[in-house]
Amino acid sequence: MTAQLHSRTRTYPLWHPAVLTSALAGVINIILFVAVDAAGVEFAIDRGSASAPMELNVGHVAVTTVLALVVGWGAAALARRRGRPGLATVAVVGGVVAAVSAVFPLVTEADLGARLTLAAMHLVTGACFVVGIERLRRAEGGLR
Repeated sequence: MTAQLHSRTRTYPLWHPAVLTSALAGVINIILFVAVDAAGVEFAIDRGSASAPMELNVGHVAVTTVLALVVGWGAAALARRRGRPGLATVAVVGGVVAAVSAVFPLVTEADLGARLTLAAMHLVTGACFVVGIERLRRAEGGLR
């Protein structure tokens, strides 16, 4: 009689970490926005000479945070389904995208506090995504 070996790769649903990381990043970014806004920083982003500056609010923060993570988790779902690239690669790409995107707020025409806060929000969103992917990878045996 032979014993059946259990595979170390168990597949967990992606929606668990996707929802948790979206909620965590959203809450952290909203807290950052509200705290800095309450300190008197003006979140008016210049969109060029053709239009008036755009005033950011909590809704903008929540929606863009969730949308960025939907794109990231969508990429993770595609990678998982196709088998390549692995989730580790998706985590690295997500971290790089977050780091690169954090540069854009720094070069916009806005209050320094707003620019730094927006860059920090990009990094928070990316960090939550990377942590979520890594936790998922480890739960599945760390093989992907």
